[in-house]
Amino acid sequence: MGVHPRRAGHGAGAGRDGKGGAQVIDEDALRALAAAVGDPVVSMDISGRVLSWNAAASELWGWEPSEAIGSKLPHIAKERRTTMLAEIRRAAGGVVQVEEITERKDGTRLRATLTLLPVTDDEGAVGEVISVMGGMTSDSRVDLVLGEQVELVSAEFRRHVTALLGYGQLLSREEVQTDPSKRGRVVRALESRGAQMAALMEDLSVLERFQTGVLRPVFAPTDLTGVVADAIGTVERSVPGCRFSVEYDPSLPTILADARLLTRAVEKVLTQASEACAEGDRVEVWVAREGPEAIVGVRVPGDRDETGASPVPRAGVGLAILWRIAEVHAGSVTVRPVPGGGAETVLRLPVGGPDAKATA
Repeated sequence: MGVHPRRAGHGAGAGRDGKGGAQVIDEDALRALAAAVGDPVVSMDISGRVLSWNAAASELWGWEPSEAIGSKLPHIAKERRTTMLAEIRRAAGGVVQVEEITERKDGTRLRATLTLLPVTDDEGAVGEVISVMGGMTSDSRVDLVLGEQVELVSAEFRRHVTALLGYGQLLSREEVQTDPSKRGRVVRALESRGAQMAALMEDLSVLERFQTGVLRPVFAPTDLTGVVADAIGTVERSVPGCRFSVEYDPSLPTILADARLLTRAVEKVLTQASEACAEGDRVEVWVAREGPEAIVGVRVPGDRDETGASPVPRAGVGLAILWRIAEVHAGSVTVRPVPGGGAETVLRLPVGGPDAKATA
């Protein structure tokens, strides 16, 4: 026995259609169900014009109900709308499942499985079709992010591997082998690169846990000043040639944050700075409050590379992690060159946590 939604008519709730055949569902009950479920549900007439659009559809495709209702298949890719209209007409004869290319308001696309259900009136005529999304098979946003991350990871590995090969060649030279001082410097450089590659692998693991949702922030009152002080100590031990000058704001209260993730974020900022500074340079660090935000700023002095360019941090995996950590805290990261030479990175976080920013 088939199950079909039924337009509201003489009866309410479930019952038989006008021909005494298939089980039908009252349209009002169907609307309540569409509003309650977590899946995107869209109802359309036979011409594809949207009649209803639930909250999950707005969240997925970006259009508010007031924008979507009355338009024709706004969430279906333009070149696929004719095909989708044919499927809607086919659904008038029974339930149809299709895999279709849908499009968000921002133009990004996802391939989705849609189940089309006919809505019959008391006379058994179909004037409406309900579309329920069952799942996604691909997402252009995800594809884009994954592509960017592959490029970042490839660039990071190439940089480290090239350096390791160069140091290996140096170590094989006779003048290095016979000079304990030179040999020691090359060995220390190799060890440093090895440690950086190990850190890169850990960074990739963190990114993977972010993407899969395994890594979830736990917010609690956090002493940002203490986090920065601990991070400076960690980086100073790993990069002894770089010194830090720190200015703390005594009026800064504890903030609502994930201390573990925040420590990692600050260490990333300081590590980027230490990689850009020359031996003997002093990196400026400040921790302050600006209105509802807590700020950690890091400034690297001077132009230090061979091209004379400012030492603005590369868009690598470390910086990607910094942005992700800022994002889950409803914060932001700014990286920019400083007039006269150098660069600064500023991490901004809402003192009261993400919920405080959302209600501000």
